[in-house]
Amino acid sequence: MADHDFSGHIKHLEDAQNVQLPTSEKTYTDAELEQAGLVKTSAFVRTKKSKNALRIEKHKQKKAEQGVKQLNVEVPEQHRDMVKSFSKALKDGLSPEEAVKTLFPSKQTPAATPEKPQKAPDSDFESKTKEYATIGQKVAEIKSRGGFKAFLLNRLI
Repeated sequence: MADHDFSGHIKHLEDAQNVQLPTSEKTYTDAELEQAGLVKTSAFVRTKKSKNALRIEKHKQKKAEQGVKQLNVEVPEQHRDMVKSFSKALKDGLSPEEAVKTLFPSKQTPAATPEKPQKAPDSDFESKTKEYATIGQKVAEIKSRGGFKAFLLNRLI
């Protein structure tokens, strides 16, 4: 029996040669069909699958048996390499969690890092106080001497 698609039509050109033609019914000539309002056309019909198509189909079946299937995803260009690396890590057998860790090895989540109590920074109040006092003494000396430096200092303050 000829290979048919769901609508009952022949799928491949080779199958058309094996179809039984009607014998008891009248067949129409081209002129009669044109008179009935039909237009003669030519068409291209797919032949049976090529060797390359068969090879690709076999490759896809093998991948499907391994649990690998192609997925097309749209992502912003800046994240393209990251998504490719992530999918490659998954394909290599890593779990999603492990794959993420390979993408972001230096970053750790707060839950993964136990927090240690941190010591407050030493106060440098005393050293700043001494520094400010020294600056104040220098300013007072410049003002008491007068001159151009005192003039500039008065303009700044």
